[in-house]
Amino acid sequence: MPAGTITLTNGSTAVTGSGTAFTTDLAVSGFIVATVGGTAYTLGISAITSNTALTLTQAYTGPTTSGVSFDYVPLATLNLITSALASQVTYAVRGMNLDKANWQQIFSGTGTVTVTLPDGTNWTGPAWNGITTTLSAKADKSSNLSDLSNLSTAWANLFAARTRLTALSDLGFTGASSGFRAVIATPSGKMMIQVYNSVSTPDSSGNIAKTFDVAFSSAPLVFAVNGDAAASFVDISNINTNLLATSCTLRCRNPSTGAAVTSSLRWFLLAIGPVA
Repeated sequence: MPAGTITLTNGSTAVTGSGTAFTTDLAVSGFIVATVGGTAYTLGISAITSNTALTLTQAYTGPTTSGVSFDYVPLATLNLITSALASQVTYAVRGMNLDKANWQQIFSGTGTVTVTLPDGTNWTGPAWNGITTTLSAKADKSSNLSDLSNLSTAWANLFAARTRLTALSDLGFTGASSGFRAVIATPSGKMMIQVYNSVSTPDSSGNIAKTFDVAFSSAPLVFAVNGDAAASFVDISNINTNLLATSCTLRCRNPSTGAAVTSSLRWFLLAIGPVA
């Protein structure tokens, strides 16, 4: 910072120094920078007449003040500052124009668009119109599939893609094609559900013995029904769940006569009980 202080007069180009050395510290075409009332004024020098007097290129527009310290900026330095500022402004304007072009594509483009990111790399993705078009073609979940143009075909495609094994797996059941099981956590402990679907031939007494894939910790509740529409006369009921809770016996009878059924039939079994 140059020595001394200066006095500035509103509307005047004359600057008076106190304790200054204008002829050695400053140069014509350079600039003095003084802060008055919180505002920085950059003032060009047109002439230096002595160590305490100089003339500005333009009249000072701030309030009259005295005893103000000041800085000196040579013309070359100010040119560098101006050049750097111009470069930064150009970069900012270029980025703004790039952003405008990118947003134009995002807003008005259709399908897939490619935009340029600030680091110069490209990003390719859907334009908003493309997203809107795609979503408008989707089924509305609140309509429960009623808005599909060909509901019967949709159901056929749905079930063709989701087999019984896959559907049960989605519900948490595991196992083979003839049996599934799932464990459910309850406030009183874990409960296991086992489901079976099979075709068997009862023994001479009309009974079918079934061993559970996984043993229960105590005797479960067992429900069994006839699954063969052609043999709808068969009544199936559970008659025994052993003490180890590892198997049960299905009793197959003619509901009219009570006679044992010994021919092959399809049956379904559901067992529910506690598990460790």
